[in-house]
Amino acid sequence: LDNILYAMGNGNPDNGWDYVEKLCSNLDGKLLDGSSAVYKGVSAGEFVVGLTFESGAAQYIKDKNVKVVYMKEGVIFNPDCLYIVKDAPNQSSAEVFINYMSGKKIQTLISNELSRRSVRTDVDLPSGVAKMSDINIIYDDPKVVIANKKTWVEKFLTIYNGSIA
Repeated sequence: LDNILYAMGNGNPDNGWDYVEKLCSNLDGKLLDGSSAVYKGVSAGEFVVGLTFESGAAQYIKDKNVKVVYMKEGVIFNPDCLYIVKDAPNQSSAEVFINYMSGKKIQTLISNELSRRSVRTDVDLPSGVAKMSDINIIYDDPKVVIANKKTWVEKFLTIYNGSIA
């Protein structure tokens, strides 16, 4: 929803709601209760298309007839992160763990086995995943998203429920 509002609102999420209304009217009453139901349903041929996140869909590219298509209007990428709690009692162990997880060996494993984009530039992309340079990358304002999450979800559900009534 965040991505749709920013992309279709040309950077202003308030301007993306007209598109959301049109989208909801085309959902044919199908709003799934989880991301995995989207890519599993597309893979099984239950749905022609689905809106979901990249790595979930990319898992199905290897063995199935699924293709990831990126919105030409723009895609928001939120990076995977590891954090160390400030003043952690085992700071040096935490640093060793982060270095291990961000090392080339583990990042290659994550890319190959989990179809997730690596945080490293020297690790190959998962199969079927586009290079960042081939994607129109847009940005959201995390503070705006956090402050409006509940309101946006409620508004979306109101629009969706109105479209199936």
